[in-house]
Amino acid sequence: MTTNGNSATLTPNGNFSGTAILTATITTDCGNFDVSKNFQSGAQRPIYYDLNGEEQASFSFCTTYYDNINFTTPFSALEWEWNQVSGNFNMLVTNNQAQFYSHFPTSGIVTVRARDNCGWSVPTFLVINFSNCSGGGGFGTFRMAQNPVNGGQLTVVEQDPNNSNAKSQGGKKPNNTQTKTSGAELHNVNFELYDFTGLLQASWSEQRDTQNWDYSFDVSQYENGHYFIRISCGDISEMYQIVIDN
Repeated sequence: MTTNGNSATLTPNGNFSGTAILTATITTDCGNFDVSKNFQSGAQRPIYYDLNGEEQASFSFCTTYYDNINFTTPFSALEWEWNQVSGNFNMLVTNNQAQFYSHFPTSGIVTVRARDNCGWSVPTFLVINFSNCSGGGGFGTFRMAQNPVNGGQLTVVEQDPNNSNAKSQGGKKPNNTQTKTSGAELHNVNFELYDFTGLLQASWSEQRDTQNWDYSFDVSQYENGHYFIRISCGDISEMYQIVIDN
């Protein structure tokens, strides 16, 4: 960046593409003032917006059904590139749209990027999660007790879908006499925490009653932002997007 009085010239250093913030300090007789400006450099990455206008990066689909993701942003894209990073499901791509199908519950990560007159954008990471919407599969449904996660404590909850009287214990280590329902089996449940670029940040395992349990994990050491958490047990694997806001 070179400055000349009240103007500045920005020259890309390397292959930078994305959103940047330019901050200028203005000195007057009344004091100094900082002015910030957001600007786009290079190709804009694809963004999928939900009904509330918020960026969506995690998608939940039902097994044995075809579902689509259709990008409308960026408008000036000349070419699209999709890549299935992980996950055992089918993906059929046509420009800004991808169709997904899986016969079994699974989850994985997909990246998509677009090219315009400025070149290729940085990739956008998407989480694809397939579950048995009929209620079968024997592993129930996970949920985050709080998302965004604040206070440095992430709590994952899974309850027995066949036992409406089951109560969670608010993240405390369960007592087998209180949480183990009739016929429930103990399984080794694996957790993996990824940052928004897909890099593994932490992994751990717990033996839990898969019919009714809570598990709390300290995330206070991680920077605020978007993350993915993968939860697996046997041949079941589910992935969710979370926001850490300590």
